[in-house]
Amino acid sequence: MQFFTHTSLSTLSSGRLRIAAFPGFAPFSWREGDRAYGRDIAFLTLFASLHGLEPVVEFHDFYRLWELPGRQAADVAASGISMRPACNDGVTWSRPYSEVRRTLLVRAADTEVIRGIRDVTRMSAVPGSAADWHARRFLPRKAELSFIANLEEGIEDLVLGNTDAVGTGSLSAHHHIAKHPGLAAVDVHGELPPELISFVARTPVLAALDDFIAHHGACY
Repeated sequence: MQFFTHTSLSTLSSGRLRIAAFPGFAPFSWREGDRAYGRDIAFLTLFASLHGLEPVVEFHDFYRLWELPGRQAADVAASGISMRPACNDGVTWSRPYSEVRRTLLVRAADTEVIRGIRDVTRMSAVPGSAADWHARRFLPRKAELSFIANLEEGIEDLVLGNTDAVGTGSLSAHHHIAKHPGLAAVDVHGELPPELISFVARTPVLAALDDFIAHHGACY
């Protein structure tokens, strides 16, 4: 496979930075029509512009999103990816650029009943996410775990009473609570330490991306 060098960065396509993103993890990344939005997208757009590259966002399912740069299918994978041992095989992580805590989105009226994941009888999560892993580890054996295409679908189920909790991280939880006042966050970080959030990048891009995060992390 041929790579193209542009302003010292070797990318998969000449003059472009190909970004693999999941469209259902606001505020990290989401989609409106054919356009990509989110904090990860804006941050990587700035990175691309500093290297004279056009950012090209390609949407994928979240499951194994982090493997795409290693498969030469993207230059960078983004969307609030937690650095987890289960994701380490063949993966080159960037330096962390954010941190989240495991959180449950619940109906505000249920906060006296649901104080942690062991109080949940029905939970929803995006497959392959840290919330999925957290549920498989801590959800009571008799509880029901269902999978959702994105967080908005889970929130709709929550509002309609079809699930009792949606697993996510603290940044996403508080973003959605601001949009849906009837929801509340249950912080379950006591079960797990805070998670570092990183990009996954192809090796030729990694050093420049790490340097960018080190110098521009305050812009995130």
